[in-house]
Amino acid sequence: MCQVHSVLAGEEPFLLFANRHDLRELRLYSGNYHLIVDGQKSIIALDYDFAEKLLFWSDVATERISMYDSSLFAAVQFESQS
Repeated sequence: MCQVHSVLAGEEPFLLFANRHDLRELRLYSGNYHLIVDGQKSIIALDYDFAEKLLFWSDVATERISMYDSSLFAAVQFESQS
C-alpha cells in the first residue's frame, strides 16, 4: 500500500529523490529531510512539474506510473496496459 506524506509546500529550495522504495525531499538550506511517499516496490524514474506542483514516478515492479499532487496531498496510480 502506498502512503503519502505532505511536505512539498514551501519556499525553500529542495531536492527530490527516490531510493527504489520511497520518495524523499531534502531542504537545501535547513537540511530538513522528509518522507513523501513510501511503500513502493522499485521506483526507477522521477519527474516534477513545477508549475502544477505534481510529482510523477514509475515503479517497474508494479508496472505503474504514479502522481503525487502536493495541493491535494494525494497520490494517484496509473496501471500499464501492456
